[in-house]
Amino acid sequence: ILRCELANHYQSKQHQDSIVNVIQQMKLQLRNAQMTSNQMDTDSPRTTTMIDDNFAINQLEELRETISILANGSETLNEDIKRLSTESVEYENNLQHLVENVSNMKLAVEEEHVFDEANTRNLEVLNQSLMSSQEKIDDMQYISYDGTFVWKITNIQDKL
Repeated sequence: ILRCELANHYQSKQHQDSIVNVIQQMKLQLRNAQMTSNQMDTDSPRTTTMIDDNFAINQLEELRETISILANGSETLNEDIKRLSTESVEYENNLQHLVENVSNMKLAVEEEHVFDEANTRNLEVLNQSLMSSQEKIDDMQYISYDGTFVWKITNIQDKL
């Protein structure tokens, strides 16, 4: 029996039946010892009978103490099982909350990524618009209002 399964074993029907059988055997042994002492010669002194009675009483007392210890141990094991079950439920709940938090964080990160991509596209559009506006301003500088036109030829080296 594994140590981690010991508590379950102590509560099993097999273990409980074994304990009851041992106790019954001990009772039978005590009865047999008493019968044997009662069947002894009646001429034996009274002190022998008292010693045998005291021995039987001591054996019964030890048996009662053993049963009490086993009962207390079983009660302690039951309390431990309840406590561990409660802790297990708490840990499962905490794990479930953590899994939910991780899912929420993943969703938030994905939304943040989409938001960043949208901002990047908006910045590109704004940059193109700014460059277009800059070209328009540059073109307006070369317009004359006196009826003459000024021609601007860009990249003259490439065109020659």
